Amino acid sequence: MLKNTLRIAGLALVLATAACSDNDSDNETDPVIIPEGELFKEVAKLSLGTGVPEISAYDEKTKNLFVVNTEKKAVDVVDLTDPASPILGSPISVTTFGGNLNSVDVRGGKLAVAVEAEDKSGQKGKVVIFDTDNLTTPFGIFEAGYLPDMVKFTPDGRFVLAANEGEPNDDYTVDPEGSVTLIDVANKTASTIGFEGFNSRESELESNHFRVFGQVSGQPSTLAQDVEPEYIAVSSDSKYAWVCLQENNGFAKIDIATKTITDIFPLGVKDYNIEKNAFDLSDKDDKTALATWPVKSYYQPDAIDYFEINGTGYIKYPSKNNSSLASYAHVNY
Repeated sequence: MLKNTLRIAGLALVLATAACSDNDSDNETDPVIIPEGELFKEVAKLSLGTGVPEISAYDEKTKNLFVVNTEKKAVDVVDLTDPASPILGSPISVTTFGGNLNSVDVRGGKLAVAVEAEDKSGQKGKVVIFDTDNLTTPFGIFEAGYLPDMVKFTPDGRFVLAANEGEPNDDYTVDPEGSVTLIDVANKTASTIGFEGFNSRESELESNHFRVFGQVSGQPSTLAQDVEPEYIAVSSDSKYAWVCLQENNGFAKIDIATKTITDIFPLGVKDYNIEKNAFDLSDKDDKTALATWPVKSYYQPDAIDYFEINGTGYIKYPSKNNSSLASYAHVNY
């Protein structure tokens, strides 16, 4: 059940995430054993009305937590100067800028908000940036692509990236192209890059289980129309970004300096007909009966993250069709 209460927790332990490699290779790690005991301790909770607090970002400068509230069409601002006594401040309405908001991120005293248009398939959205110590007047308002679904600052704070999902309308007569917007914060400039250059590679990518399946008014959509950027991860040196394309079962790599999408990587399929992928297909009994099945599934990650181990970069993503595991891939593509 979705809750409309923001819970403030203190971190007691830092958790590591167990991972397996993508595409069923043998390069697997042992599972991390989480010790028993309390991992988080609730110190306060705060009602945010009818909105569901799902996405938030914390600003160390002002001690404010910024929370997406789609019911209010606003960013809720929670003062956490005293975490045990959170104070709900004045919300930041986004109705002046568009239809509703989808994401927030904070870096270096700046707050970025992804705002979709009223007609999210027919009009482009915006990214609105505020100084965190001045939430009444935007630092800048930038045109993004269709349906900006997620915003992400680079670690150095120089750029904001927006994943523009480009969803079709309900009757599938309009399917805007998916894209990624890069905003140069200091220079207040924005560039939106698309996937048109990959239309000619559709057959090649599909042969590796990249999915292109949409239609517009009964006609097949192009790859550029069909891709739906969902989530962004950025390398620690702020040079590269990776964008997961959930519905398409892949991800793309972006060179931030050149503002180009350099490649698309299909994620393949998971084969449940081999022993290590055996699973219990039935939910009609109380027993565990692992078995192999002549079934394959797509990974379709809806999130992605970057991390390093001993100087080597990796990206990790949840396998949507197997939520108990996370896949990882070396990022030197």
